[in-house]
Amino acid sequence: MKILLLNPPSQKKILRDYFCSESSKAAYYWPPIDLLVLSGILKSFELKVIDSIIYQYSEEKTLEYITSFSPDWVISLVSAVGWEEEKSFLSSLKENNPNVKIGIIGDIALFEPDICFKVSSIDAIIQNFTSDNISEFLSQVTPSSLYSGIIYRKGDELVRGAMSEQKEFSYPVPQHSLFPLHKYSLPYSRYSPITTVITSTYGCMYKCTFCPSGQIGFGYRNLDNTLEELDYIQKLGIKEIYFRDFSLSAPPSRLIELCRQMIKRDYSFRWSCDAVVSNMNFELLSLMKKAGCYLIFFGIESGQEHELKKVHKPIKDLNSIRQVFNECKKVGIDTLASFILGLPYQTEDDLLETLSFSKEISPTYASFNVFVPRYGTPLRNQLQKEGKMFIETDIDSSEKAFNLTSVSDERLNEIHRRAIREFYMRPSYIWDRFRHVNSFMQLKYLVKNGYSLFQKII
Repeated sequence: MKILLLNPPSQKKILRDYFCSESSKAAYYWPPIDLLVLSGILKSFELKVIDSIIYQYSEEKTLEYITSFSPDWVISLVSAVGWEEEKSFLSSLKENNPNVKIGIIGDIALFEPDICFKVSSIDAIIQNFTSDNISEFLSQVTPSSLYSGIIYRKGDELVRGAMSEQKEFSYPVPQHSLFPLHKYSLPYSRYSPITTVITSTYGCMYKCTFCPSGQIGFGYRNLDNTLEELDYIQKLGIKEIYFRDFSLSAPPSRLIELCRQMIKRDYSFRWSCDAVVSNMNFELLSLMKKAGCYLIFFGIESGQEHELKKVHKPIKDLNSIRQVFNECKKVGIDTLASFILGLPYQTEDDLLETLSFSKEISPTYASFNVFVPRYGTPLRNQLQKEGKMFIETDIDSSEKAFNLTSVSDERLNEIHRRAIREFYMRPSYIWDRFRHVNSFMQLKYLVKNGYSLFQKII
């Protein structure tokens, strides 16, 4: 049986990854963790990967490659922000290949499956890419059972397997070599052009109201299984990896053991991850640094404590944020802080305080995102109940599209551009970035991403 894993073409550079979707804000794009994991689970099949985004393939060229491979199944990523374009492409795929079955995975497929099944070309939805029954399902000529985390067509009916939460799971090591790793990069890449991603958990144990990750369950990947994949990555000569866990630091005891094992194995690659401020301290940061960590992504979101509490952010107070960012600087770990502009009912003063706080804690990089009421989030559900959320499709956090603040759409857009400009265009910041460049590759990505940001603020 032939299976093709697909990241479909798009006119925009859409990041479809781990039930999230948005436009890439600059010159970066990493391997989709969903397809990577599936490449391990499905390794007993004849497998091919097509990433039309990273190769910049047109719809016509993508269809040509798919037809030449003649797969039995195409498993395609889909996205809320690109659904209109994607459903048209998948319909064309079915018209050109009437015998192929199409399965999809992505945010809109997970949280709004009935919307997706209105498209007659869709045969199945995979709602958990780590599930151990995906291979069994795809190998059936005529599926007849319930499969956990899979919804599929059976005649005119939909067969819905219940979602089951796995406290601990494992899967065969993904086939990283099937992906064009030399083409991927991170927004802060140091060691490209060979970059990949890995995960040691599924879902998130926290329940921030604006984020879908806390709504998909939570489980730990077996540590030995995680290390087996890291050993394979080391053998491939990969220079840089991104732990795609929503919070690698949850709980800290597990991260400590992972770091100790990585130090023991003396891996040559360097890595970055997402973490929660409340789980960090100087000792853990020092251990992470010793294990090869060079950057941590922190979701800070707001410079106001009452806003953090309102969205259930697991952060004690602003002082704890200040302390952790100072400790990262002492240890020598770079930081990327994300901020949300335009949370419901914010005032202009609220927005400007967040901008001021971003400059105060001075992360190595900052990401400013306009609030998006994403599918599956408690905040979106709340807004729908209040009659204030009528948008049928998701929207892009890099662009203004939804506004419940006290400022106008135009002013919110202006503050968004101002945040990027004031953070990145400070002479001291620019000098500091160039002062820490250690290679031509690092300089290349610094200039490319800087140019992309500049285009957003002019």
